[in-house]
Amino acid sequence: MIYTSLAIGTLSLLSKKIADLIVRGWYRVGSILGYVNSRILLSVIFFVVLTPIALLKRTLTGSGLDLKKEHLSYFKKRDHLFEKSDFEKPW
Repeated sequence: MIYTSLAIGTLSLLSKKIADLIVRGWYRVGSILGYVNSRILLSVIFFVVLTPIALLKRTLTGSGLDLKKEHLSYFKKRDHLFEKSDFEKPW
């Protein structure tokens, strides 16, 4: 590997065209690896981390949607008078 890296370095110092080819090839390899790795990592995170958390939440708390037709409207009325303390720590 040392001899290969020395050969590539020497060739790129001797010729501008060879250096450009090496750079384009390296960028191509990097973009392919980035494309593949991002798909693999995002898929693993989604199926290993997020899906079990979502299934656990759904089994423990329900769906979170209020789909029972008890009223004429699904909107909830909230009569709240805002005060100064409501805006001090909003989160």
